[in-house]
Amino acid sequence: MNSKELAKARTQRKALLFIWAMIALAGLAITLWGEYQKEEARESANWPSVTGQIITSFVISSRNQDGDRYYSAEIEYKYSVDGNAYTGNTVRIGGHPYSAHDAVRRYPLYKEVSVAHNPVKPSRSVLEPGIISNEKAILGISMIGGSLFMGILFNFILRRATHEETNLSDRILTLLFKTLFFPFTIANGNPLIMAVMVGTAFWIATLEIHPAITWPARVFTAAYGLGLVFMLWGCFLGWLMSLAEKSKRSA
Repeated sequence: MNSKELAKARTQRKALLFIWAMIALAGLAITLWGEYQKEEARESANWPSVTGQIITSFVISSRNQDGDRYYSAEIEYKYSVDGNAYTGNTVRIGGHPYSAHDAVRRYPLYKEVSVAHNPVKPSRSVLEPGIISNEKAILGISMIGGSLFMGILFNFILRRATHEETNLSDRILTLLFKTLFFPFTIANGNPLIMAVMVGTAFWIATLEIHPAITWPARVFTAAYGLGLVFMLWGCFLGWLMSLAEKSKRSA
């Protein structure tokens, strides 16, 4: 690869890393917003409450570009504080875990509800105060972790493709990959050997041992148990293909 092609490859690699960095920053913003909402949810447990009434309650159905259908709940309520009328649409700060249809069933039209409101800003209200939601934190952390992993992985692959000089991060990733794939190397495509390793790890995970031992055993069971499933699926497909070949030969 000449210097011009190498410069072009480096530019493309930097552009790709920039995209992953933006996704990570978006995940960080979502995480910080989720932490802010969690703090507000904690404070809402001490907010005063008044009686309100549900004035809007229905399910909205929509489809994405792939044709998949999604549902969301449109819930609105009215209440008054010190003679001033307000409306709100927050069921639980940070989002609620139940489905849109469940939300509508929980809060049907015209139902009287207890509305907790911020004493400093009465227009800020919630139907289920004091309940902390981790949905945004989980989403944000997943975006950060996923983008960092993909960025590091693609950076490693593209650096190897352009035959750039190996640095410390390349060595660490190479060691990590060798460690992760070591159980598959031992199994050598034999699902029985992998099943023995996964079964042993599962047995260790069920014992009353120190968490430093049981937790790695649980992670091993989950990660390589999935690998065992893929190995068994590959064996099943190979068996089906062998049956197809035998039927062709006998025909």
